[in-house]
Parts: sequence; C-alpha cells; structure tokens
Amino acid sequence: MPRTVRSTTRAPVALGHQSLALLARQLETAGIATVILAAACDIVEHVGVPRRLCSDLPQGHAAGWPYDPASQDLTLEPGLRLLESAGCARTTVRSLSRWPGGDGWRDDYLNPGALDEASAAAARRAHGQSLATARSLRQP
Repeated sequence: MPRTVRSTTRAPVALGHQSLALLARQLETAGIATVILAAACDIVEHVGVPRRLCSDLPQGHAAGWPYDPASQDLTLEPGLRLLESAGCARTTVRSLSRWPGGDGWRDDYLNPGALDEASAAAARRAHGQSLATARSLRQP
C-alpha cells in the first residue's frame, strides 16, 4: 500500500509554499513521490517541484473550498492522477476548480480596505475564534 505524507502550510504564504516545495524536493530525493497542491503556482514552479496541481483559488484553499468535500474531491482526483501519470519532471496541471461566486475574490482577498467596519469586526471575531480553536486542539 502506498504511503502518504500530507503537509499543509498557511502563513506567510510565500514562505509556506516555498518551504513545502523544498520539502517535496527532499522527499523526491529520498524516493517518495509528491504532488504539490498550490494556489501560488509561480512560487512552486520557481522552486522546481516535480509535480504540481495549481488551483485558481484564494491562498489557503488550494485543496478546495472550505467545508466542501465535493470540491476537495474535485482537487484530490486530478492530484492522484498526476501522481500516477506525470511522465516528466516539473509537470504542472491546472485544476478546474473555481471559487464560488466568480473571480471577485481577487479584488477582496487580503484587502481590509474593502471591508466596512461591521465586516472587519466580524472578521476579527472569526479570526479570534479560529485561534482559540487551534490553541484548544494543541492542548494535551
């Protein structure tokens, strides 16, 4: 049975993608095949990972939409096919996944100036809740 190593990164984005790409190169050197699911394709292409599935989704969502197993399956399937079939080094496949509601996320993503005060406060609360959840999961 094949072994699977799963690693995800989320911040800072450039460092995360670059670090994951360098990790993939080391795993490949050790004989473990990898596929990088990336939203920042330019970064992983520059580092030179052997196989990458690039999604046109916001950073942090390269594996699909949050809480949506169907969109995550839509990403996982081509990733596994790429792992099986990539015939040459530095193979890139573009995911067919698109963000719900169109491409407007590009204008708003990481743009706090696009938020009104109520939305900014809600985003701060949601972020605080995420941090609290992460802390509670790390506690023994």
